[in-house]
Amino acid sequence: MLGASRKGFIRAIGQPEDANDRMPGSLAVGLAALAQGVQILRVHDVAATRQAVNLWQAVVYGEHIGT
Repeated sequence: MLGASRKGFIRAIGQPEDANDRMPGSLAVGLAALAQGVQILRVHDVAATRQAVNLWQAVVYGEHIGT
């Protein structure tokens, strides 16, 4: 399990000061964690994360995600 969403270390590596504006960094960290075997992500932005994970799985595993 990883709970990195909006965390300060994301800001420290070049993301916005405001935690609410760190979604791109949070998504990147979450997808990198999944690639390394993490099975559970604790996130603030569930819909955006689900969309990113679906797309990532389609690219990596060739899964069809529907229309």
